[in-house]
Amino acid sequence: MLHADVFEREQEHLLMEAADRIAKAIMKELSENDQPTLSLFGLAVPTAIAVPMERGSFYYVRADKATWSQLVAGEQVRTANVERAAAKLDAYRESMGYLRPLMEQNPHLTVAQAVQIIRGSVA
Repeated sequence: MLHADVFEREQEHLLMEAADRIAKAIMKELSENDQPTLSLFGLAVPTAIAVPMERGSFYYVRADKATWSQLVAGEQVRTANVERAAAKLDAYRESMGYLRPLMEQNPHLTVAQAVQIIRGSVA
C-alpha cells in the first residue's frame, strides 16, 4: 500500500512483456506455417514474415503489409533455415552410415550399445 504506484507500473510492465512474448510466439508460428494461408491473388506466402534485426532477433510483419525489402529478408531467413536443416540431415545420415553395418545386422541394439561395440573393435 505504501508504494501502490510502483506496484501498478511494474504490473503493467510485466503484463506488456507477457503480451509481447505471446504475440511474437503467434507470429513466429504463422511465419513457419508450411501451408501458406494468405490468399492474396493466390500468392504462396506465409501469413507472417520473419524479418531479422540486430543480434539475432526478429520482428514479424503480416505478409499483406510487407514491403519488398521485408519479403527479401524473409526469404533469406527461410533459405538459412533450409541450409541449417540440410546440414542437420546430412549429419544424421552420416551417423546412420556409421551405425548401419552393425545395427542393420542387429536391429535390437541401441545406438549407445552399437557405439560401444564399434569403439571396442577399433581400440
